[in-house]
Amino acid sequence: MYVRVASTCLPRTEIVGGPERLVKAGSTVVLRCIVRGALEPPTFIMWYHSTEQITGDSVRYRTQVDRNIPDIEGDSHSTTGSLIIESAKKRDNGNYTCSPSNSPSVTVMLNVINALLALLGQLYSGYSVSHAAYCSFVSSVHLQV
Repeated sequence: MYVRVASTCLPRTEIVGGPERLVKAGSTVVLRCIVRGALEPPTFIMWYHSTEQITGDSVRYRTQVDRNIPDIEGDSHSTTGSLIIESAKKRDNGNYTCSPSNSPSVTVMLNVINALLALLGQLYSGYSVSHAAYCSFVSSVHLQV
């Protein structure tokens, strides 16, 4: 006997703010993931930088889990997992994965840039430029500085 489960009944995990984050070096970074549609809140939410597990007792990283938050999409409740990175540095560049105990993992790419590049990003943020074009521009400016 096979039981078919509607995909809308399966829990899902989302990164708040999309799959890429561009942040200024020295700033505090908060990465959040939301688990929606789970019958029970996850018992844990683990974070990874690349393949290395981040522990909550780290000096530079803090983790936080907020359970049973009313969900805007309906009557169900959601759980938010947060990773807080104090004073972001270039070594913090890379993929961060939110891995809840009862929902699929999701990944966000973090790019830490220096203050000059952040200023250039703000200057050009009003223009419609693709991410690849912006990165190419930033790389060329970075090499010339």
